[in-house]
Amino acid sequence: MSENRRISDIVNGLKKGDNKSFKLIYELHERKLFAFIMGYTKNDAQTKDIIQETFIRLWNKRETLDPENSIKSYLFKTAYNIYIDKLRKKESELKMLDGWKYKRILDTIDEDEETRRIRIEKVRIAIDNLPKRCKEIFLLCKYEGFKYEEISEILDISTKTVQAQMVKAYKSIREDIMGSNIFLFFTSYLNKDIFRLLPHRL
Repeated sequence: MSENRRISDIVNGLKKGDNKSFKLIYELHERKLFAFIMGYTKNDAQTKDIIQETFIRLWNKRETLDPENSIKSYLFKTAYNIYIDKLRKKESELKMLDGWKYKRILDTIDEDEETRRIRIEKVRIAIDNLPKRCKEIFLLCKYEGFKYEEISEILDISTKTVQAQMVKAYKSIREDIMGSNIFLFFTSYLNKDIFRLLPHRL
């Protein structure tokens, strides 16, 4: 049996929902796919996330696969498209944050010191009210300056858990503050005045 015929048979098995066929495809392509995406991200955790999402998409769309087409090409195109989507999303988020900061600068030109102090205190209280684990992760990231991957190693938890806790922290702080202007203020002063008012460690 030729190699192409063997791959075609494996893809047919995958189309039918065969777990062994899926595992074979993973084992055949995961390493090269990882090296390919790593060349773009230069980040181990990000690359692993993209590879995981690639194979999830493969499984979810297995019934649409054509056994006569290259499964390798399909995987590499899917992984690359996921990388591009994530890159565009990150760039969009950065532009949005820059816009918030610019607006905050305009808003605070005539702001007096007492108003600023009150806003800082409201944010400090909101951070202090976070659940213990959530607060610990938030302070490690925003006070200590650790990256998500570093926090996951320090606390022996997954990077996704760190990310989820950060999302939870932002949501909780936003709800506690209950005002868009103050929340914009909060995003503008991360790692600055707010954290000088917080304890260095929990």
